[in-house]
Amino acid sequence: DYFNYSVFQFVNYLIIIVGFCYFIHKESQNSILSLLLFFLLCNYTTSFNIMRQYIAIGIVSIALTLMETHPKRFIVLILVASLFHFSALLCLVLFPIKKMLSIKNKKWVLITLAISFILGFFFTDALKALVSLLEVFSFLNEGVPQYTSAWGTGMARNIFSNLTINFMFILTYLLSRNKNSVYLRMYFLYILLNNAFGSAGQGNRIFLYFFLGIFIAIPDVLYNLKRPLYRLGYCITVLVYGLGYWYIAMSSGSGEVVPYIWR
Repeated sequence: DYFNYSVFQFVNYLIIIVGFCYFIHKESQNSILSLLLFFLLCNYTTSFNIMRQYIAIGIVSIALTLMETHPKRFIVLILVASLFHFSALLCLVLFPIKKMLSIKNKKWVLITLAISFILGFFFTDALKALVSLLEVFSFLNEGVPQYTSAWGTGMARNIFSNLTINFMFILTYLLSRNKNSVYLRMYFLYILLNNAFGSAGQGNRIFLYFFLGIFIAIPDVLYNLKRPLYRLGYCITVLVYGLGYWYIAMSSGSGEVVPYIWR
Protein backbone atom coordinates (compact mmCIF):
# COMPACT_ATOMS: atom_id res chain seq x y z
CA ASP A 1 0.00 0.00 0.00
CA TYR A 2 2.91 2.32 0.59
CA PHE A 3 4.71 1.57 -2.70
CA ASN A 4 4.44 4.36 -5.29
CA TYR A 5 5.65 3.21 -8.71
CA SER A 6 5.95 6.79 -10.04
CA VAL A 7 8.32 7.68 -7.21
CA PHE A 8 10.20 4.44 -7.83
CA GLN A 9 10.71 5.36 -11.51
CA PHE A 10 11.68 8.93 -10.62
CA VAL A 11 14.41 7.76 -8.24
CA ASN A 12 15.71 5.25 -10.79
CA TYR A 13 15.93 7.84 -13.55
CA LEU A 14 17.47 10.34 -11.21
CA ILE A 15 20.38 7.92 -10.78
CA ILE A 16 20.62 7.27 -14.53
CA ILE A 17 20.35 10.88 -15.74
CA VAL A 18 22.37 12.49 -12.94
CA GLY A 19 25.10 9.87 -13.32
CA PHE A 20 25.38 10.38 -17.05
CA CYS A 21 25.16 14.19 -16.86
CA TYR A 22 27.87 14.28 -14.19
CA PHE A 23 30.02 12.01 -16.35
CA ILE A 24 29.83 14.23 -19.44
CA HIS A 25 30.21 17.39 -17.36
CA LYS A 26 33.50 16.10 -15.95
CA GLU A 27 34.90 14.29 -18.99
CA SER A 28 33.46 15.70 -22.24
CA GLN A 29 34.90 18.58 -24.24
CA ASN A 30 31.44 19.20 -25.73
CA SER A 31 28.62 18.39 -23.32
CA ILE A 32 25.87 19.34 -25.77
CA LEU A 33 27.14 16.88 -28.38
CA SER A 34 27.51 14.15 -25.75
CA LEU A 35 23.90 14.66 -24.64
CA LEU A 36 22.70 14.70 -28.23
CA LEU A 37 24.48 11.39 -28.90
CA PHE A 38 22.93 9.94 -25.74
CA PHE A 39 19.48 10.49 -27.27
CA LEU A 40 20.28 9.85 -30.95
CA LEU A 41 22.05 6.56 -30.23
CA CYS A 42 18.89 5.48 -28.39
CA ASN A 43 20.48 5.10 -24.96
CA TYR A 44 17.67 7.05 -23.33
CA THR A 45 14.89 4.95 -24.88
CA THR A 46 16.82 1.74 -24.27
CA SER A 47 17.08 2.63 -20.60
CA PHE A 48 13.29 2.25 -20.31
CA ASN A 49 13.60 -1.37 -21.39
CA ILE A 50 16.57 -2.41 -19.25
CA MET A 51 16.23 0.01 -16.36
CA ARG A 52 18.12 -2.06 -13.81
CA GLN A 53 21.23 -2.26 -15.99
CA TYR A 54 21.04 1.43 -16.80
CA ILE A 55 21.02 2.25 -13.10
CA ALA A 56 24.29 0.30 -12.96
CA ILE A 57 25.53 2.24 -16.01
CA GLY A 58 24.64 5.53 -14.31
CA ILE A 59 26.75 4.54 -11.30
CA VAL A 60 29.57 3.30 -13.56
CA SER A 61 29.48 6.68 -15.33
CA ILE A 62 30.31 8.41 -12.05
CA ALA A 63 32.94 5.78 -11.25
CA LEU A 64 34.75 6.47 -14.53
CA THR A 65 35.42 10.05 -13.47
CA LEU A 66 37.35 8.66 -10.48
CA MET A 67 39.32 5.90 -12.18
CA GLU A 68 42.49 7.94 -12.68
CA THR A 69 42.50 9.99 -9.46
CA HIS A 70 40.75 7.74 -6.93
CA PRO A 71 41.02 4.09 -8.02
CA LYS A 72 39.73 2.74 -4.69
CA ARG A 73 36.57 4.83 -4.97
CA PHE A 74 36.22 3.63 -8.54
CA ILE A 75 36.27 -0.01 -7.38
CA VAL A 76 33.75 0.71 -4.60
CA LEU A 77 31.32 2.31 -7.05
CA ILE A 78 31.70 -0.58 -9.49
CA LEU A 79 30.83 -2.97 -6.67
CA VAL A 80 27.80 -0.84 -5.81
CA ALA A 81 26.75 -0.86 -9.49
CA SER A 82 27.05 -4.67 -9.54
CA LEU A 83 24.39 -4.85 -6.84
CA PHE A 84 21.95 -3.53 -9.44
CA HIS A 85 23.35 -5.53 -12.34
CA PHE A 86 26.04 -8.19 -11.96
CA SER A 87 27.54 -7.36 -15.39
CA ALA A 88 28.94 -4.09 -14.01
CA LEU A 89 31.85 -6.10 -12.61
CA LEU A 90 33.15 -6.28 -16.20
CA CYS A 91 34.26 -2.66 -15.78
CA LEU A 92 37.04 -3.81 -13.45
CA VAL A 93 38.93 -4.95 -16.57
CA LEU A 94 39.45 -1.26 -17.38
CA PHE A 95 42.43 -1.23 -15.03
CA PRO A 96 44.51 -3.76 -17.01
CA ILE A 97 43.12 -2.39 -20.28
CA LYS A 98 44.33 1.08 -19.38
CA LYS A 99 47.84 -0.23 -18.79
CA MET A 100 48.13 -3.02 -21.36
CA LEU A 101 45.92 -2.20 -24.36
CA SER A 102 47.59 0.16 -26.81
CA ILE A 103 45.85 1.33 -29.98
CA LYS A 104 48.61 3.57 -31.32
CA ASN A 105 49.44 1.17 -34.14
CA LYS A 106 46.92 2.01 -36.86
CA LYS A 107 47.59 -1.13 -38.90
CA TRP A 108 47.03 -3.38 -35.88
CA VAL A 109 43.75 -1.60 -35.03
CA LEU A 110 42.37 -1.88 -38.56
CA ILE A 111 43.37 -5.55 -38.93
CA THR A 112 41.81 -6.38 -35.53
CA LEU A 113 38.57 -4.67 -36.53
CA ALA A 114 38.49 -6.56 -39.83
CA ILE A 115 39.05 -9.92 -38.09
CA SER A 116 36.32 -9.27 -35.53
CA PHE A 117 33.93 -8.24 -38.32
CA ILE A 118 34.64 -11.37 -40.37
CA LEU A 119 34.28 -13.62 -37.32
CA GLY A 120 31.00 -12.01 -36.32
CA PHE A 121 29.36 -12.35 -39.72
CA PHE A 122 30.84 -15.50 -41.21
CA PHE A 123 31.71 -17.72 -38.24
CA THR A 124 28.64 -17.27 -36.07
CA ASP A 125 28.22 -20.99 -35.27
CA ALA A 126 31.75 -21.21 -33.87
CA LEU A 127 31.21 -18.07 -31.78
CA LYS A 128 27.88 -19.40 -30.52
CA ALA A 129 29.63 -22.59 -29.37
CA LEU A 130 32.32 -20.49 -27.69
CA VAL A 131 29.76 -18.36 -25.85
CA SER A 132 27.91 -21.46 -24.64
CA LEU A 133 31.05 -22.47 -22.71
CA LEU A 134 30.39 -19.53 -20.38
CA GLU A 135 27.49 -21.44 -18.86
CA VAL A 136 29.99 -22.98 -16.45
CA PHE A 137 29.79 -19.62 -14.61
CA SER A 138 26.08 -20.07 -13.92
CA PHE A 139 26.89 -20.58 -10.26
CA LEU A 140 27.96 -16.94 -10.07
CA ASN A 141 24.69 -15.52 -11.34
CA GLU A 142 21.41 -17.11 -12.42
CA GLY A 143 21.21 -14.80 -15.44
CA VAL A 144 24.25 -16.32 -17.18
CA PRO A 145 22.34 -19.13 -18.99
CA GLN A 146 19.73 -16.60 -20.10
CA TYR A 147 22.41 -14.52 -21.81
CA THR A 148 24.37 -17.39 -23.33
CA SER A 149 21.27 -19.02 -24.79
CA ALA A 150 19.95 -15.81 -26.39
CA TRP A 151 22.19 -15.95 -29.48
CA GLY A 152 20.37 -14.61 -32.52
CA THR A 153 17.41 -13.19 -30.58
CA GLY A 154 18.59 -9.59 -30.62
CA MET A 155 18.20 -6.86 -33.20
CA ALA A 156 18.75 -8.15 -36.72
CA ARG A 157 22.18 -7.28 -38.02
CA ASN A 158 23.19 -6.45 -41.52
CA ILE A 159 26.57 -5.79 -43.03
CA PHE A 160 25.80 -2.25 -44.17
CA SER A 161 24.72 -0.92 -40.77
CA ASN A 162 27.69 -2.54 -39.06
CA LEU A 163 30.09 -1.19 -41.64
CA THR A 164 28.69 2.26 -40.87
CA ILE A 165 29.30 1.75 -37.14
CA ASN A 166 32.87 0.67 -37.90
CA PHE A 167 33.37 3.60 -40.28
CA MET A 168 32.39 6.06 -37.53
CA PHE A 169 34.90 4.56 -35.15
CA ILE A 170 37.69 4.45 -37.74
CA LEU A 171 37.13 8.09 -38.66
CA THR A 172 37.13 9.10 -35.00
CA TYR A 173 40.23 7.01 -34.33
CA LEU A 174 42.22 8.40 -37.27
CA LEU A 175 41.35 12.01 -36.35
CA SER A 176 41.98 11.56 -32.63
CA ARG A 177 45.06 13.28 -31.24
CA ASN A 178 45.04 11.26 -28.04
CA LYS A 179 45.14 7.57 -28.87
CA ASN A 180 46.02 6.85 -25.23
CA SER A 181 42.58 8.02 -24.12
CA VAL A 182 40.84 5.37 -22.04
CA TYR A 183 37.55 6.41 -23.66
CA LEU A 184 38.87 5.87 -27.17
CA ARG A 185 40.04 2.43 -26.05
CA MET A 186 36.61 1.73 -24.56
CA TYR A 187 35.05 2.75 -27.87
CA PHE A 188 37.44 0.40 -29.68
CA LEU A 189 36.55 -2.49 -27.37
CA TYR A 190 32.86 -1.88 -27.87
CA ILE A 191 33.24 -2.02 -31.68
CA LEU A 192 35.32 -5.20 -31.46
CA LEU A 193 32.82 -6.94 -29.21
CA ASN A 194 29.85 -5.69 -31.21
CA ASN A 195 31.42 -6.97 -34.43
CA ALA A 196 32.04 -10.41 -33.01
CA PHE A 197 29.12 -10.87 -30.61
CA GLY A 198 26.43 -8.50 -31.88
CA SER A 199 24.22 -11.50 -32.61
CA ALA A 200 24.25 -12.55 -28.98
CA GLY A 201 20.79 -11.09 -28.26
CA GLN A 202 20.58 -10.16 -24.59
CA GLY A 203 24.18 -11.23 -24.22
CA ASN A 204 25.45 -8.17 -26.07
CA ARG A 205 24.18 -6.05 -23.19
CA ILE A 206 27.18 -7.25 -21.21
CA PHE A 207 29.57 -4.93 -23.06
CA LEU A 208 27.16 -1.97 -23.12
CA TYR A 209 29.35 -0.25 -20.49
CA PHE A 210 32.11 0.26 -23.07
CA PHE A 211 29.59 2.21 -25.16
CA LEU A 212 30.14 5.12 -22.73
CA GLY A 213 33.47 5.77 -24.44
CA ILE A 214 31.64 7.04 -27.53
CA PHE A 215 30.17 10.00 -25.65
CA ILE A 216 33.63 11.29 -24.80
CA ALA A 217 35.80 10.17 -27.74
CA ILE A 218 33.66 11.75 -30.50
CA PRO A 219 33.26 15.20 -28.85
CA ASP A 220 36.99 15.21 -28.00
CA VAL A 221 37.91 14.79 -31.67
CA LEU A 222 35.58 17.62 -32.67
CA TYR A 223 37.08 19.87 -29.97
CA ASN A 224 40.65 19.19 -31.10
CA LEU A 225 40.09 19.71 -34.83
CA LYS A 226 41.56 23.13 -35.60
CA ARG A 227 40.69 23.58 -39.26
CA PRO A 228 37.12 24.94 -39.63
CA LEU A 229 36.42 22.84 -42.73
CA TYR A 230 37.51 19.65 -40.96
CA ARG A 231 35.39 20.54 -37.91
CA LEU A 232 32.35 21.20 -40.07
CA GLY A 233 32.82 17.98 -42.06
CA TYR A 234 33.27 15.85 -38.95
CA CYS A 235 30.34 17.52 -37.19
CA ILE A 236 28.05 16.87 -40.16
CA THR A 237 29.25 13.24 -40.35
CA VAL A 238 28.52 12.69 -36.64
CA LEU A 239 25.05 14.23 -36.92
CA VAL A 240 24.18 12.20 -40.02
CA TYR A 241 25.43 9.07 -38.27
CA GLY A 242 23.39 9.82 -35.13
CA LEU A 243 20.22 10.70 -37.03
CA GLY A 244 20.61 7.63 -39.25
CA TYR A 245 21.10 5.40 -36.21
CA TRP A 246 18.01 6.89 -34.55
CA TYR A 247 15.87 6.57 -37.69
CA ILE A 248 16.83 2.94 -38.34
CA ALA A 249 16.26 2.00 -34.69
CA MET A 250 12.85 3.66 -34.58
CA SER A 251 11.64 2.53 -37.99
CA SER A 252 12.69 -1.08 -37.39
CA GLY A 253 11.09 -1.23 -33.95
CA SER A 254 14.39 -1.91 -32.19
CA GLY A 255 14.16 1.51 -30.54
CA GLU A 256 10.66 0.88 -29.26
CA VAL A 257 10.11 1.57 -25.59
CA VAL A 258 8.74 -1.43 -23.72
CA PRO A 259 7.28 -0.31 -20.36
CA TYR A 260 9.31 -1.65 -17.45
CA ILE A 261 7.34 -4.05 -15.26
CA TRP A 262 7.99 -4.18 -11.52
CA ARG A 263 8.46 -7.79 -10.49
